[in-house]
Amino acid sequence: MQAVKRMPQYLRLFNDMLKYGRQYISSVEIASKLSLRPILVKKDMLLAKAPGKTRLGYNVKGSIAAIQNFLGWQKEREVCLVGYGKLGTRKPCSSRQTNPRSSQPY
Repeated sequence: MQAVKRMPQYLRLFNDMLKYGRQYISSVEIASKLSLRPILVKKDMLLAKAPGKTRLGYNVKGSIAAIQNFLGWQKEREVCLVGYGKLGTRKPCSSRQTNPRSSQPY
């Protein structure tokens, strides 16, 4: 579903607008900033149940919550980390070590 792939873009834009103190943003402005068609934005926002008003636009805070809810990002989930022991660690390399895929040093 292409709409799901666009939701993080909308979320990023709404969060930026919130930082700038915007309360509402129109579908035309959203479409312009994301290089989309306004009708596509309207359909996506309808799918996410984002709150909007005619001639005013979409409520920024409400739209953020609606998109996060649509994506399931507000739900707690249990996860399992595999390979936890070396997660995020890296062996320091010296100038003598080489990349195993090539003869070039790291």
